[in-house]
Amino acid sequence: MKKARNILRLCLFIVGILFQFASFFVSRVEQVPWVIWFINPTYVRAQLGLRTLDSQKPLNPGDKGFPEIQSIVMKWLRQENPPEARDAKWIMGFKFVPISRMVTGQTVVFDTKQLHVFLSNGQDLEIDAARLRNDLEGVRKRSIFYSSLSFLIAGIVIVQIPLFFIRSAPCATNGPERQTGR
Repeated sequence: MKKARNILRLCLFIVGILFQFASFFVSRVEQVPWVIWFINPTYVRAQLGLRTLDSQKPLNPGDKGFPEIQSIVMKWLRQENPPEARDAKWIMGFKFVPISRMVTGQTVVFDTKQLHVFLSNGQDLEIDAARLRNDLEGVRKRSIFYSSLSFLIAGIVIVQIPLFFIRSAPCATNGPERQTGR
């Protein structure tokens, strides 16, 4: 019984260390960028789509990041349009179109872009590209927060609570000796 308890303590200790490392990496996602692949691969794919758009190429169905950006834009369409206006449409592609640009020498001071959304019914929508970037940043921040919270809760439930009960349970194998203090 005592040996099994010690093995369980060791296993919980190792799991606790792993949770601490995972929490550290999640909290340092800016310095360790590969971590975001594990906590939110959807965000990473959306970023790949955004890079395609930033390179002045269109983003079409089948391209990396298209489904992720499409879901964000469809969410906007659902929020801002009546059902009959949005239900018969689907997105055929995206493209960034520059609106204004200020260049000083070789430096681009600012670059404003619109996101052109090509719909199946032939309509084109223009949405501020900054809105897409802000929504993606919100997705990133939420995923980091919820991942950190998940590691905290899992650490408490999986490590701390069992350790509390293991420590507080009396050991039956050393009964009388334990009571006398020997």
